Amino acid sequence: MIQENVELVIESLVFSFENSPTLICVKSFFLFLTLGHMTYKHIDRLLASMEERFQNVEEDSSNQFLLANLNPAQTAMHLLQLLKLIEKRYSVASLRTENLAQTII
Repeated sequence: MIQENVELVIESLVFSFENSPTLICVKSFFLFLTLGHMTYKHIDRLLASMEERFQNVEEDSSNQFLLANLNPAQTAMHLLQLLKLIEKRYSVASLRTENLAQTII
């Protein structure tokens, strides 16, 4: 029963992350807490969502995904920390996380 509830929470977080660019710091915090229960399927969806949002970074390096949040610098730091934790847990995603980290930086 607890595992089912955790699965529902993770699915909601991933869905929210995929569909809304706001409150990334809050979502990142909850993703930090649930990362130990996430499967690679969840991680793949998160990374795909990030890749989609950061693929069109403008020439001046601005990105609406970061700018839609109250503190873009803090949001970027939370995303970088999340990417580092993902890379540590799933080394198979290291190339994707490194590319995303470079784009965010």
